[in-house]
Amino acid sequence: MVDKKEQEDDQRRFKELEEVNDNLQNSRRQKVSVESKLRSTAIFKRKAELTKEELKQMDQKMITYKAVGRMFIKTPIDKLQESLSKKINDCASNIESLTKKGVYLDNEIKSKEQSLKELQQEHLSIVKARKESSTSEAKSSIS
Repeated sequence: MVDKKEQEDDQRRFKELEEVNDNLQNSRRQKVSVESKLRSTAIFKRKAELTKEELKQMDQKMITYKAVGRMFIKTPIDKLQESLSKKINDCASNIESLTKKGVYLDNEIKSKEQSLKELQQEHLSIVKARKESSTSEAKSSIS
């Protein structure tokens, strides 16, 4: 029979398991979000680089337009190239920070998985010990 103290310990361990598991799931969701942002930023950067390369091949006197919402504004090529260079640099810094955040989240996920395994092992060893003690009590009462 389980006494009140054992029930409280079980509830405390269960709450710990739930909390660690919830934190683990939250970290995994964040990791997926970071990976998605990383991919989209890399694609955006690559498009900007390709566009900048195309602009380098054009004559400086050529008329160019920049898309702003639903309209196009006449813009000199050098201004477009400056704008694209800034976007490329911004994307590069975003990619760097997202990569660092991804590594941090990977480490956090590994740590939380290890904590969860330890808590589960602890719980299993306690349950096993209780079964053994109740089995030995039942055998001694039969004798």
